[in-house]
Amino acid sequence: MKKLSILFVLVLALGLVFCSCGKEESAYDYDLGEYVTLGEFPNAKLDMDKVQEDVDKAVKDIASQYSEKKEVKDRPVQKDDIVNIDYVGKLNGVEFEGGKDEGYDLTIGSKTFIDGFEDGLIGKKIGEKVDLDLTFPEDYSNKELQGKDVVFTVKINSIKSQTIPALTSEMVQEKTDYESVNEFLDETRKEKIEAHLWESYVNSCKMSKYPQEETKKYYDQMVDSYNQMAVSNGMTLESLVSFYGYGSVDSFLEYVMESAMLTVKEEVIIYKTVRDNEIPLTDEEYEKLGAELAKEAQYETLKEYEAGVGKHAIKVQIYMDKIIEMTYKANEAKINTTEAE
Repeated sequence: MKKLSILFVLVLALGLVFCSCGKEESAYDYDLGEYVTLGEFPNAKLDMDKVQEDVDKAVKDIASQYSEKKEVKDRPVQKDDIVNIDYVGKLNGVEFEGGKDEGYDLTIGSKTFIDGFEDGLIGKKIGEKVDLDLTFPEDYSNKELQGKDVVFTVKINSIKSQTIPALTSEMVQEKTDYESVNEFLDETRKEKIEAHLWESYVNSCKMSKYPQEETKKYYDQMVDSYNQMAVSNGMTLESLVSFYGYGSVDSFLEYVMESAMLTVKEEVIIYKTVRDNEIPLTDEEYEKLGAELAKEAQYETLKEYEAGVGKHAIKVQIYMDKIIEMTYKANEAKINTTEAE
């Protein structure tokens, strides 16, 4: 299910922290033109409707923690209800790994599961059992399930309604580092815009092939990280990947390779963009911006941060921030117009 892939991504992100150390001074010190064709820069496309959806979700994620919940007995499932369910998923009549749970609380409309799952429960009553004919997305984390038609059998155990209050400064102060609703909205909106701009720019760039050395480096280091994780938890790699919903080590390793390739793609795009547009980074600027990143990552000093993740990773982040800032400025008219509306 989707909740497993989200958990996997979080662990993968942790693994990438340890994988960031590598060649420091001569990263991608060759012609990158044979590997990537850059998209139009800095004019990355920005969909403000999607940005607003993400902001609304961030607001709801906080406010829903203060919702008033009541047991429902006299009506079927509605949007925003919390339903307690048992479910089992089958592919060609056979249960698949990670597709079964009991007593799971699911908020309808949260998009926690794959498309169609939550909507398929709307209108169903307590005690009712329903078969959902669904299709996994083509980019699903588990390759064995990508694009596959499956059937989920779901039983509704209970229903709770929830009344979600308006977001207040007290909620924001309790759940975030911000002081007011407006500050939270402004900063969250900016973060979502920057994330969408980066994703849009990366998607506009086309890779013709991948540098073998860097791709292998990230792949090997991620595999080593997961092997170490398995050992430290008294597990085999097979049992670890099964825990994350993968049917086999091979399918897991395919996903690791895709993740390594994505990391390399982003780095190639960053360095190619920096060189083509002569984006500077002086030693003084590196020290200043690197120290800010170190503080955000809760390191005492830049030196400690460099020891933890490597100078290469810090430079990549600084360059990436510069690229995002330039795309942001190129979209300011559209951003400001939407703000005014």
